[in-house]
Amino acid sequence: MIRSLSASDAKTSITSLSVPIASVIVAFIALLLAIYEGRAQRQHNRLSVRPKLGLSVSTATDSEDAYISLENSGLGPALIKSFRLLVDDKDVREIGLKNWTEVTKVLGLPQGAIYSYVGKGGVFPAGEKVKIVSVSFREKENPKERIKQIRDAFRRLGFHIKYSSFYNEPFEVRVNGKTAFGKDRFMGK
Repeated sequence: MIRSLSASDAKTSITSLSVPIASVIVAFIALLLAIYEGRAQRQHNRLSVRPKLGLSVSTATDSEDAYISLENSGLGPALIKSFRLLVDDKDVREIGLKNWTEVTKVLGLPQGAIYSYVGKGGVFPAGEKVKIVSVSFREKENPKERIKQIRDAFRRLGFHIKYSSFYNEPFEVRVNGKTAFGKDRFMGK
């Protein structure tokens, strides 16, 4: 037996289907918004702990020492993967330098040079600044002559540091002394 739908039955049937269809559409849109917000939150979290390492140099005649410093100006800690010191664009290990005393001699710096090292596996906190190479001035020395000696030595240095964020995003900083510590970067030319 074939039953025909009256106009009121058809209207009721369409109404009864439209509510579940609208619910599915609203749920699907809510799912898309939740996925979008989750991605945005993850991206925000990554950016809020991103480290940013950089090197700076100071050879001002009015300070007590000349130095190259490493600073984390990012928002999160840097996990150090490798730290390579270069002299004349070669890794110090490749040219047979075994310790800081040998590096000092090759660079022509006085024995009073102080070095710091950020080792593999180390954590370098946000906002931290450490002098990697520091040379103190002595009272009897000619500051301009000493600065020229230090400037020439710093120009021979280079650094290659690989690091990551806590989200394991890889970063690296490469510094070539000839370009980074050029003539116009030093005070007391």
